[in-house]
Amino acid sequence: MDQIFVTQSDAFWGPVYVYWTANGVRELTWADGKPSPEAEERRDFPPFPGLKEALLNGESFLGP
Repeated sequence: MDQIFVTQSDAFWGPVYVYWTANGVRELTWADGKPSPEAEERRDFPPFPGLKEALLNGESFLGP
């Protein structure tokens, strides 16, 4: 099982949790509570170019 990481980010529609593994983005959820205890919280943003810009601009992200 891959290690799951989570970070909170601002998105076009409000704050979200971004969950990811080494293989790519796994899930986005509203940041209206605590993130899943199964995920390791990280302060750095996932290493997927273009993801943060897509979230902030309300665009699709076609990365991993």
